[in-house]
Amino acid sequence: MHDRLFAVAAMVCVALVGGTVGAQQPAGMRPGMPGGVPAVPGPGMGKGLGGPAMAPQMDLSAYQGPKGLLAIRGIQGTKGGPAVSGNEAELILLHNGAPIKRYPLKLDDNGLAMVSDLPIALGLRPMVRVMHAGVVYQQTGEPLDASKPSASIEVVVHEVTDAVPQWKVVLRQVMYSRTDGGAEVAETVIVENPADTTWLGGAADSEGRRATVTLTLPANASDVQLEQGFHGWCCTAYKGSELNIQMPLMPGRMTYQFGYAVAAKDGALDLRVVAPAAIEHAAVYLADKESVVRTTALAESGTEMIDGKLAHLYKAEGLKAGDSMGVVLAALAAKPVVHAAATDRSMTWMGIGGGVLAAAVGGFVVLRMMRKQALPVRQEQAGARNRV
Repeated sequence: MHDRLFAVAAMVCVALVGGTVGAQQPAGMRPGMPGGVPAVPGPGMGKGLGGPAMAPQMDLSAYQGPKGLLAIRGIQGTKGGPAVSGNEAELILLHNGAPIKRYPLKLDDNGLAMVSDLPIALGLRPMVRVMHAGVVYQQTGEPLDASKPSASIEVVVHEVTDAVPQWKVVLRQVMYSRTDGGAEVAETVIVENPADTTWLGGAADSEGRRATVTLTLPANASDVQLEQGFHGWCCTAYKGSELNIQMPLMPGRMTYQFGYAVAAKDGALDLRVVAPAAIEHAAVYLADKESVVRTTALAESGTEMIDGKLAHLYKAEGLKAGDSMGVVLAALAAKPVVHAAATDRSMTWMGIGGGVLAAAVGGFVVLRMMRKQALPVRQEQAGARNRV
């Protein structure tokens, strides 16, 4: 286990590519807990469907305030698939973003379930999870309170398949903070599955896990940290330079956020990656253009003001699977250690992006990654097997 900080950065994308970010992780979920996961119990959930870890459930038997009602419906999202009927499900109540109560459910023959006497005065947000064909699908609803005592949630489920869909990368964004020995990197990758079935993955590994999305990281990337969209290292593996996501890939868009370190080698910092699938748009914003040694599959395309600083733009469109893209930068010269109290490090940043991001501001899209401590990870190339 070690500590490192994610850079404080801001980046504006080249353009919106229509729509908003559609992720399998709904609002209200903690990072690392996606919507479509294998039906395995999560820590602290007992016999649940693999939901978020939670403290001992809150005793609501003495609650005397206003009560609410939630209607739940499972909907078949695969054309020609059987009607949703009799599925196992669960309702998890979130309070201030944390799960406090779980209700095991079973949908009726029409795919419906009703839950009454919900303690809405506590300020609750309902999250519903439905298991179908061995995969758990989830949806988080709007908060319930006295002004809105009843609500309904629809959870779309899909049939599963072993056939590889024509998935693509809508966005691959990279931000980094330069260090004396290299860089600390934070990535956001948005993947889209255009099919109406959930892909279970490729051939199983020695532990019976099947990878769906495989992302190639820079050749000397290390210290990989899982941030959002993952189910922990139980369903993720990093070997060589490949990050294998071993979870079913549901229809629609999935957002992954992760970080890693890259060390400089022979006076250069190689931040190039290989496209795992077709990439619609890619863009690189550089604050230190003079440090560029080489670009791959990217063309210079003017400048923009980002976060009050002049940024040099490099971009590419229509990359194919297997294409290499990115930049090689000159490594920073080593600096003497200076001891100071609570000072911010100088920051050089880069972004590989395009398409859509988490929050829209005016006609642009902005993503901000805040400082946070690193998490313990399992890296198979090093033989370590720690779980988040």
